[in-house]
Amino acid sequence: MINILIVEDNVGFRHLIRELLQESNLKFNLVEVDNPIEGLTQFTKYKYNFDFIISDFFLPIQNGNDFLEVVKSHKKTIRCLLISADDSLQSKNYPYVDHFFSKSDVASLVRYLETYTFISL
Repeated sequence: MINILIVEDNVGFRHLIRELLQESNLKFNLVEVDNPIEGLTQFTKYKYNFDFIISDFFLPIQNGNDFLEVVKSHKKTIRCLLISADDSLQSKNYPYVDHFFSKSDVASLVRYLETYTFISL
């Protein structure tokens, strides 16, 4: 069972990710929030027990990269995944991001989770 926190302000996109995860072979717990402040609240509430954090880049209050930097400062082993509809962000260097995904290909995000989970078991 993997524990996933998704920080995404677009409800429809969160719903899409949830549906794709449910259609996958993954056994997962998913916590969904719409901003980085609530993300940190849930991250702390669950005592840093998430395996993956999926964060949109463009969020209210703080961008996803800065949010993931804070997360990594508390748990260095957590896998931080950044998503965005702006594909030009993919070419930038984000030291606290383990992988970048385009919103136009969210299925690759689910395949990554399936592959990574299978390899690490």
